[in-house]
Amino acid sequence: MAKVLVKCSDNGWVYSNFIEQLKKYSKHKIILDSDQRYDAIYYIPYYELTTKLNNPCCGWFGHREIRKDLFNKFNQVALTVNYAISHSNKYAQVLKDLGAKNVTQIMPGIDLDKYV
Repeated sequence: MAKVLVKCSDNGWVYSNFIEQLKKYSKHKIILDSDQRYDAIYYIPYYELTTKLNNPCCGWFGHREIRKDLFNKFNQVALTVNYAISHSNKYAQVLKDLGAKNVTQIMPGIDLDKYV
């Protein structure tokens, strides 16, 4: 079973609930902010990414911030991750227009047979 490390600095209700659902339904072992070895890493939110790692990287992109530094971070991280996910059609298109790789829109309510 593959191990997926989730890097998340925000422990608010939305992210915490998302991570609990991910743990419950994922076919992979989900580990949080750990020093354990892992096969892939998932950054929630996207700006957690600080450097490109050798393992596959995935980022969840909700929206662009108005603050210039976070606006630029959105663009930089979108071009760095191997997979970019957004729940918004608008931002999925923004990611594609930026040149991000493997952009997927996952609308609320995930089809677990399609997204693994």
